[in-house]
Amino acid sequence: MRMKFRGLSKIKNRTVLHNHVAKLFDIFIRGVIQKAEGDLEHTKFWLNLTHSGYEEGEGHHVQHKTYQTVDGGVLMNILARQMQSNKSIKLDKSFVISMNVFKRKDKSVAGRGRNRASLPPKGTRDVNRMRQFILEHTFGVKNERICGPSHCLPKALAVGKLLFDKKRCPDSVERAALENKWQSVAKSDATDEHKSTSELKMAKQLLEAAGMDTEQEVHDRSDLARLASHIHEYQIKLWTCNGRQPVAYIDAEYNPEGTKFIGLFFYDGHYEVVDHIRGKKGAHFCDKCYQFVEKNHAKNCEKKCRSCGHFECGQQEKDVVCDTCNVTFKNQMCYDNHLKKVSQQALPHCEKCFVCRDCGRLDQTARFRGHWLHTLKSRNSLVLQ
Repeated sequence: MRMKFRGLSKIKNRTVLHNHVAKLFDIFIRGVIQKAEGDLEHTKFWLNLTHSGYEEGEGHHVQHKTYQTVDGGVLMNILARQMQSNKSIKLDKSFVISMNVFKRKDKSVAGRGRNRASLPPKGTRDVNRMRQFILEHTFGVKNERICGPSHCLPKALAVGKLLFDKKRCPDSVERAALENKWQSVAKSDATDEHKSTSELKMAKQLLEAAGMDTEQEVHDRSDLARLASHIHEYQIKLWTCNGRQPVAYIDAEYNPEGTKFIGLFFYDGHYEVVDHIRGKKGAHFCDKCYQFVEKNHAKNCEKKCRSCGHFECGQQEKDVVCDTCNVTFKNQMCYDNHLKKVSQQALPHCEKCFVCRDCGRLDQTARFRGHWLHTLKSRNSLVLQ
């Protein structure tokens, strides 16, 4: 649904104009949600503000918000800030606001599975091609991992659990065993029938351990909640899409305190396992701070020691001061770590920052920063933790 503005030039008072438009925004948003039989607390929507003043005519997009987070007043404040920085954007008759509402249907959360041999012919917007497109372009999964006509939810959880464990297992012998098990369900030359049999065996083992019926073929959101409570050490995120929109969003999360991770993608009655998001806004699970974070998170992870730049450097012991960078470290291991490179291309932490001996302030080295040198300031040193 769209809304265009007319006659706004007759309102000369800018404050009155903004208040009036904010109310129009609010009425429009509430009206569209009501027409879609949604509610103001949970129903998610997209908004698109279009005007010739936006660069390249793209407009401004508000994605997957609820009325509680973005109402007419909030939207007007966003627009007001844009109008301050871009004088080409105006509230005139060329300004258009459009809105799409996404309402989840209960019947869409049950997953059974499918046989690839029964796929319909490929079409430009065929749901199976849409699923594959989203999996590849959003999650980096080129080939669907979950096969077979049943048990797709417990299969996805079992395969996701195996995928995480084989990557993070500290024991080399156990990791090799997990890798061999992974190859039985993921190797490219295995048939769908072989993969389905291996996955079904793992799925039934998971269901049996959770005290659930191993012969039940279709599983919905209540079954996911029950299985999630059984593997409570794994954080679980569920992505989905509405209709044939090619944008995946997080629909449910379980076990937020878990130290491990399983990602699921649900689309058109089928669950798939994923473990990261690709692209410019890529994200992954950090096994240091146990959060799903952006791809450059390692630079600012809260578990990373600010003194040595490493994640494991022990507890506070006797302070050690570096003669080169003048930074104080909490123990000998922390000191030794700051002399090591975290990667082949990186500089050791000792060559990245230093504490000025004159003003006591922490600063980056000219070699690491690449431009201006340190300037003296008042003596208030930055404490590293």
